[in-house]
Amino acid sequence: MKKALDAILFSNSFYGFIAVALAIENNLVLKMPLHYPLFYLLLFCSTVAFYLLSYRYDPHPLKGNKRAVWINAHKKQLTAYQYILFMIIAVGGLFYWYLLPSVPFPQLILLILLVSIFPVLGFLYYGISFPGIFKVRLRSFGWFKPFIIGAVWAGSVSFIPWVLFHWMHKITPVLSPSFIFFGLHNWMFISILAILFDIKDYAADHNQSLKTFVVRKGLRKVLFTIVLPLSLIGISVLSTFLFLRETNLFAITLFLVPMGLLCLVAFGLSKRRTVAWYLLVIDGLMLVKAICGIAAGLIG
Repeated sequence: MKKALDAILFSNSFYGFIAVALAIENNLVLKMPLHYPLFYLLLFCSTVAFYLLSYRYDPHPLKGNKRAVWINAHKKQLTAYQYILFMIIAVGGLFYWYLLPSVPFPQLILLILLVSIFPVLGFLYYGISFPGIFKVRLRSFGWFKPFIIGAVWAGSVSFIPWVLFHWMHKITPVLSPSFIFFGLHNWMFISILAILFDIKDYAADHNQSLKTFVVRKGLRKVLFTIVLPLSLIGISVLSTFLFLRETNLFAITLFLVPMGLLCLVAFGLSKRRTVAWYLLVIDGLMLVKAICGIAAGLIG
């Protein structure tokens, strides 16, 4: 069980499962039909492949860095895994394109641009450069780093499924208040988790002069002056969405459970934790959110 858990966490497959769960939650909560299974397969593969590209092999990993040690020990398997993922993305992407209905050319360009916004933002996060022309690496902007991560995730699991739904049914995309507030809730929730995750990387970020919230302010100030206010804003945004949705009391409780757990986890971070703990608990809150949202969407 331990080896299987390490493989799921350190191969970034856990992120793929989370992305699929959040995308399903989005459609059920917003009362949209689910997409083809192929869409969720492509979302899983794209998410895992993206994170695998972002982690480089360290030939001399520190013994205390369990993830780096695991990646170095399984680099051949991970390379093969990447090739399989890219093959599925290429073949599946072409087939999914075939499933999409034809639309007028101006609308086609608009839809492609809308779908491309957040994948492009994700690649800019880790860096794109052209020698002698420019270099963009949004990750270096420590203050904005968690909000960019939150935007990429929220866009991928909320905005892209929403655009593809309208494309599949040849409906002109029109932003509704419910969609806006639920998307903002996703963005805020994941951004807060990204801030908490930076606690793990405090030493490395400090040495690299990456001015994250934790590096600039310290743990205690981050929790009370940033995480707590953002959590209250997130609850307010969620409450506005729930008011617009007119859901029942049990569904409202399910929606609020992840926010409560987030606050409990945040104020329990004073102890030193392992990388696996952060991956399983901090990122696992996204899976908890998805499960609660799916249940609320089905009953509410």
